[in-house]
Amino acid sequence: MKKLAMIGGVILVLIVAGVVFLYLSLNRVIRSAVETYGPEVTKSEITLGGINVSPLSGEAQLSNLVVGNPPGFKTPSAFKLGAMRVSLEVGSVLSDTIAIREIIISAPEITYELGPGGSNIAVLQKNVQEFTGGGGKDGSGSPEAAGGGKKVTIDRLLVENAKLHVSAVMLKGEAITLPLPNIEMKDIGKEKGGQGASLATVVEKVLKEINRSAAKAVAKIDLKGLAEKARAEAEEVRKEAEGAVGGIGEKLKGLFGK
Repeated sequence: MKKLAMIGGVILVLIVAGVVFLYLSLNRVIRSAVETYGPEVTKSEITLGGINVSPLSGEAQLSNLVVGNPPGFKTPSAFKLGAMRVSLEVGSVLSDTIAIREIIISAPEITYELGPGGSNIAVLQKNVQEFTGGGGKDGSGSPEAAGGGKKVTIDRLLVENAKLHVSAVMLKGEAITLPLPNIEMKDIGKEKGGQGASLATVVEKVLKEINRSAAKAVAKIDLKGLAEKARAEAEEVRKEAEGAVGGIGEKLKGLFGK
């Protein structure tokens, strides 16, 4: 009887240890991918606020994920993801390919900044493409650059209720905010027998879809008209300032009797 109790106790300890190991593994894999691997791929700063993982169900929630802009852009960030939910097959964490059932990114704020060399989103996408060796026709990229580390498959990825902030040098600091249509992608990494895709390739695919959707939204904006309006307002402010300075000069003349 005592032996049975001891065996049961050992089994219970092993189960608890296994749960703790899975918990720590999930946290380590996610945070490492975001904060260590991510900046190498995008060439921009990436920070993650918090991770809440349920190892038994394979559910994880990420909060306050911020993707900075590449060098040369003025806005503070390209993406602010307030909440992101991830659902994955727990057993796959220990394999070469992590099977993700679903990723839902809710109400992100995306800044689309236009500069002389294109948009910040396009530059991020280019950085990822360079990391993966330029990308192939199937989006798999170079095995040498993108093949290291774990692979992933994603059944469904949804970006919903996004806000797009449009910024450009010609707008003289004026910002435009508009809603962005939902972006849904399915069966990522399941091409060619479902062997999985590198994390860099997944990022490239997602950035490509976001850039395409953002570019369509921006194409509908009269940037030229807004720039002319901004210039007109700046000229009006300048004239008002000159008038105020002139008025002060006249008062000073009266004070000194000249």
